[in-house]
Amino acid sequence: MTSRRNGVRSAIVLGIVSVLAIGLLTAESASARTKTNYYMATVDNGSNANVRYATSNSGTPTEVTFTITNCGSAFAPPSNCANAKGNSLDSVVISLPTGWSAVNASDLTKSGLKLAPGASVNMAVSVRPGLTGAGTGQGVSFCVSDATACSYHLAGTSPTLTLPLKFAFTHSPAPTGTPSTSLCPTEVQLTDGFATSPANVPIQNISVTLAAAANSIDPSLDFTSVTPPLTDGTGAAAFDCTPPPAVGGPYKVVAVGQYASTSIPSADSGAFIVYSHLNPCGGDCTGAENGNGGTHLDVNSDALGDLGTSFFDAGNGQYPTFGCDGVKKLEGRPDVLQATSDGDKTVVITWSKAVTLKFTDNGTPHWQVCMAAPAVFTTDANTDAVINDAGLYEGTIPLCGAAFLSPDKPNPCMAISRNAAQEIATITLPSGWANGDPYFH
Repeated sequence: MTSRRNGVRSAIVLGIVSVLAIGLLTAESASARTKTNYYMATVDNGSNANVRYATSNSGTPTEVTFTITNCGSAFAPPSNCANAKGNSLDSVVISLPTGWSAVNASDLTKSGLKLAPGASVNMAVSVRPGLTGAGTGQGVSFCVSDATACSYHLAGTSPTLTLPLKFAFTHSPAPTGTPSTSLCPTEVQLTDGFATSPANVPIQNISVTLAAAANSIDPSLDFTSVTPPLTDGTGAAAFDCTPPPAVGGPYKVVAVGQYASTSIPSADSGAFIVYSHLNPCGGDCTGAENGNGGTHLDVNSDALGDLGTSFFDAGNGQYPTFGCDGVKKLEGRPDVLQATSDGDKTVVITWSKAVTLKFTDNGTPHWQVCMAAPAVFTTDANTDAVINDAGLYEGTIPLCGAAFLSPDKPNPCMAISRNAAQEIATITLPSGWANGDPYFH
């Protein structure tokens, strides 16, 4: 009996010890879990704030508004500040990114707030950005306190401020305006990508290249100087003419630089044409070209501007591919003519009769001239020219005097003639039809 009682007593004692041990562990875990004060911070309603470039001497600084919310006390960072409980928030001190400044330093501090859990305070600050890290988001830090300095911890992500950058064409080829004769010289300027009237941003030593932009006729164009230019102390960079782009077009380019691991692009340039020759005349312009395929070109125009003309081989890929399906090609006359078309213009294309005589059916005149142009026109079949893959209207030119042509609707047309040695097509391009750069083949 004695031994049995002892056994029962031992079990009871052990049971009491186990309960006490569990109680001690629970008390220790509860004391180790302490709550932390949390806040959330946003700028301009939570979006990243773009700021205008402004120095202490010029430019209008950007006013951004920071919103600080007391999320109260919690064991873990809350996802929102609703139903917050805990201490009142007393003060906020904002630290802007390195090199950035506030017009009024006092705007960066608020104290004596007694901000209740779940409540928010707005802090409007006029900011002047620095150049360090321009183009990428720069983090803003906060010291948020109750009775103890910086006692609050950030819940969520810290807001950023960004001085966005872009390049703008300041000299040929501009985004708008008349086509240029050359890509060189081309100048780009680093500017503030946010402001309506962009300010120049003086960051130097950014390497800039030019490459084909969207809708360029030659997507393989990669025009880069032998040594890519660097931006100077004003943020400007100028390209020389080595290497020049091939004769043809229309081209479009985009300027691209790399700064602080961020790509800085420009908008697409304006479309520009590279001509074999450009006559900078002010009216009554003339131009003459000799092609490789035995073709000669004479152009007369009353355009009040430059007259550009070019001949280039049909297979060089520097012009829109076209050929007017079903039209016999004179293989000995592979040249393609390109000419500006501002104002009334007469284009005379002459080629050797020997070219025509190469055909077995050479008794049949080969008068059709295929044209690709930026505006629709009526073809010799009395149908509208069709748009091709290059976005140009393509078709064969009707004879002047065709019954379906009307003086009320200006339209390209041509006259035909020949002599013992030559075939001649005289093409009239009336100013009332369109302006642009047609191609003839």
